[in-house]
Amino acid sequence: MYKLLFHLLIFSSVPYLIDADDNSSTVPPTVNQTASTQNSEATGSTTVSPTVNCTTVPTTPGKWYASSQVLYLNKLVAGSKKVMSDIEPGSQLYLASNDDIENLRNISISSGTVNITLDELYDLDSNGKPKNFTITDTLTIFVQDANLNMTNLTGVYYITTKEQAQDPTFHVYVIKTKHNITSSDDSNGTFIILNTQLINFHKEDSDAPQKNSFVSGIVQPETSVLWFHWGLPSATNGGEANRFFANPVKLGTESRFFTHIEPLQVPLDYWHFRSFGKFDLTIENRYQRSQVYTTTGIDTTGIVINNGKYFEHNVKFLNMSIKSRTSGAVISTFPSSKDFINFTFSDNFGASNSASFNNESKETHSILSTTIQATKLTISSTSYTPGKFYCQYYGYSGDLLPTTQGTTVKTTQGSTTVVADKSTVSTTPGSTVTTVTTTTSATTTIGTTTAGGSGQFSIFVWFLVFSLFSVQE
Repeated sequence: MYKLLFHLLIFSSVPYLIDADDNSSTVPPTVNQTASTQNSEATGSTTVSPTVNCTTVPTTPGKWYASSQVLYLNKLVAGSKKVMSDIEPGSQLYLASNDDIENLRNISISSGTVNITLDELYDLDSNGKPKNFTITDTLTIFVQDANLNMTNLTGVYYITTKEQAQDPTFHVYVIKTKHNITSSDDSNGTFIILNTQLINFHKEDSDAPQKNSFVSGIVQPETSVLWFHWGLPSATNGGEANRFFANPVKLGTESRFFTHIEPLQVPLDYWHFRSFGKFDLTIENRYQRSQVYTTTGIDTTGIVINNGKYFEHNVKFLNMSIKSRTSGAVISTFPSSKDFINFTFSDNFGASNSASFNNESKETHSILSTTIQATKLTISSTSYTPGKFYCQYYGYSGDLLPTTQGTTVKTTQGSTTVVADKSTVSTTPGSTVTTVTTTTSATTTIGTTTAGGSGQFSIFVWFLVFSLFSVQE
């Protein structure tokens, strides 16, 4: 009887012993989070970012205006005057500069009977707001020192329209140090952001910008809207055409709101954002190394922007391998050559999905979406100067995946869709398509280790067998 029991137990334990010795059977690590903090140290259950119906949120936050303008100090000519007679009386001029104050004293501006030098606009006022100069007539800018080296100047001056100057919901910020921007009501707002030269320029990253907005601590209720845009607001500019970040983010026919947003780096000389509803955020004159970045939340969104020299960037995602996953990117590219700019999502098991763009792609905007368990987004190019691009990436978890502990399952890792708006894109160099759908399969071994439940059962069975034999003897 005991011999029969012995053979039966050996036979029943073989599959568990084989799985326990198979290195591919280890469970990928998982990260837990709470809905409130959603960071790498949180524990508890996951709350998926809510889907927001497009009709429940405003589609046009902020306002559209007649065009304002930004001009560069280094474009002025030493010893000469620049006369601008096409500016509306009532417009305002702002200076965004970290240049040497003595150089700014050599540049004067005048309109009507008022004449000042630019150093008088250099500092912020007691409320942290930039000083401005009101234009009442023709504007004249005069570089008094004929020997002044203009090429070393980094600042810009910004001229509003009369409508903007009189609008209480229109705001201008010159980013010199750290600035908190908030809205406590449900009104629209338009915010001009003028960057200045970085106070502490970082040379660690070979593609680090000279100007950068570091945007962090974004807090907004689900009823509010934030849109970030490159360039300046105008009567024809302010929708999706020049938008590089949105929350909620529009994904096809639905919008998804993210309660967790990564710190955003905007390496542009100037940009603007529009808002509807309450929000709170901080913008700093600061750059953080970003060629390899790990997200701080599981359900999260962030950006990668290139405005000059570029080297490969990798965004590593926190993930929950036991749940379904959707990752993607809203992409705007302006390639400068035939060299491709590649956006690739990949998982830990060899599956990847990507889209590539060059100057033959005629690209404006695309959405790359994938349901593989993406753990990394890689943005690369064979050129160090591939052109400008703006990428808002995102990732969120869904339902628990169906699994059977102690078995090896072959799962379809998901589908990837590239949707191009008025463009052609390429998923492999040399091919161009308008819409691409691919499915990648991968083999994943789930849940068998020597310390797992089945392994413990086998150890218990062997212990019982030897105990029985000891009693028999």
